[in-house]
Amino acid sequence: MRKVLIALAIITFCSALNLQNVLTKLGYQEETNYFGFKVLTKEFEDFVDTVLIDGFKTVFEDPSLYATFMKTISSFTLEDKKGAFIQCSKGSKPGFFKFLADQDGVVGPNGSETIVLTPKEGDCFDQVTVQYTKINDQSVELIFTSGNRRNDTADNCKESYVIGSTMNYYSLALGKPNKSHKWTLKNLKPQNIKSIEEFGLRVFKTCDKFSNILPDVLLSLGLSLGGLGLNPDIPFFGSKPSWWMEVLNPLFIQQATGYLWLRREDKYVDLDETEVHPGDLIIATRMDGLDQLIQWGTGSRSGHSVTLLEIDGELRTVESQDSTYWPKHGIQRNTWKDWKQWAKNAGFNVAVLPLSEENRKKFNNTAAVEYFLNLEGTPYGYSTFLYGWVDTENKSLPAILDVNFVYSALTLVEKFYPSIPKSIINEGLNHRLGTQDLNLVQLYEVMYQKNLTIAEVFAIPEQDSWLYSYGHSLVCSAFVAGVWRAGGLFGDLQINVSEFTPRDVYQMKFFDKNFKKPEKCHKDGLPYCQIMGKFVMDVITDGYNSITPYEHMNEHCPSQPPFYLRTQGC
Repeated sequence: MRKVLIALAIITFCSALNLQNVLTKLGYQEETNYFGFKVLTKEFEDFVDTVLIDGFKTVFEDPSLYATFMKTISSFTLEDKKGAFIQCSKGSKPGFFKFLADQDGVVGPNGSETIVLTPKEGDCFDQVTVQYTKINDQSVELIFTSGNRRNDTADNCKESYVIGSTMNYYSLALGKPNKSHKWTLKNLKPQNIKSIEEFGLRVFKTCDKFSNILPDVLLSLGLSLGGLGLNPDIPFFGSKPSWWMEVLNPLFIQQATGYLWLRREDKYVDLDETEVHPGDLIIATRMDGLDQLIQWGTGSRSGHSVTLLEIDGELRTVESQDSTYWPKHGIQRNTWKDWKQWAKNAGFNVAVLPLSEENRKKFNNTAAVEYFLNLEGTPYGYSTFLYGWVDTENKSLPAILDVNFVYSALTLVEKFYPSIPKSIINEGLNHRLGTQDLNLVQLYEVMYQKNLTIAEVFAIPEQDSWLYSYGHSLVCSAFVAGVWRAGGLFGDLQINVSEFTPRDVYQMKFFDKNFKKPEKCHKDGLPYCQIMGKFVMDVITDGYNSITPYEHMNEHCPSQPPFYLRTQGC
């Protein structure tokens, strides 16, 4: 069987190579587009012909990109601080995540044979028409026809498109007005043709202008590039965020949500074990890109949630954690002393939110410890990371994020690295659709048969009863809410803790509004003690200690910037 597969691979490669040779002799030029795909293109009098050959590998790795990246970051200033909220629109300068794309329409048998894409602000042309034709059982043709150039766009303005289905993913740039661009997909496999015939080809237009795409990618990478090791004394490769991460991440949040992270003097306050208690909430934020994505998506100013339990007579932090800069992984316990040191090493900003006296007395530490012991060692809950905050069909994602584009992009990732989408969305989608072990292509077929959209399926509430390949799937905030539920803070209410984001846990009306801070804590106006960090952990202006628990809370809550307004009873 293995020899047969190798032989088929060689035949496929050779057929693609022969086609390339034929087209090269006909004057087609090989290019690499901005997504890293090799294409063959030739300009004729009436149209530009672009051919993509299924089987070509991508060429993402280019050492020159590293030098470009460093130049981009080192020359970046804060002059754009007052820029508009990040949205899907053209910009004069690179922007965070503006390389993403928005769905403009669907072309093909289940869409329409011809569609007209209407322009948005900053687009190059007054209209673009897309026409679909099936040539044979292995090839289809798309013709993009640009209209007149809009008066307020430059002569070199280009539109960049991504075409995706469950099995195909390609890109194209249009630069000339009143020109047809014939775009041929050849050597398609039977499953690719079937995908197009059943679901059509989705037409996505990139948010930013063509010349900004690569700088957009590099700028966004800068949010997370650094601080991935364990040693706090090693720059860049160590455990602390790099200097540019502490510049770019606050800037990103201000542009994405309007919130300004204020700097503070990084003084360490050593609260000892007598000054913290079981059930207290520890909130933490690290300027590492991931915590800022959580803030962008949910509004939370805390990226990580931790609580405390008394286990075998000793106070322990308990949490769900999985980071390269953290010595342990999964659901774990640590001494308070060790946790504080590791948090300092990681460059955390940390505050301790004490339970009220009433809830401290109510909290059943014994029952909470039993809950923890049943979960200790369970891997971090990547499988439910997205589902905890995507609660609605169209009011949970930032405007620049199109769930259809995300799904289409992940089908591409699945072709090369199937473990990635499997670990973050596949299992959750299988639960929601009542299926087992289906991949993204198969899952989309089930959605189509059930007349469900991707957005509708994502919005189905997560159920704590669902088991994943490694057991219960709990992110940090869901785990803390689970400890509280086991400890009796929710009473007899029916609560799915998997729906709790970090913002949801600090908004619970569980905390001491009359707390008297120890003298050693800073007089910073916060009603709790921030014990470390360069940035102020202010959750007071974000609904701190304001929501009384209720049945099935947080299952249908919108969460869109800049206000992240909850609907009543969501």
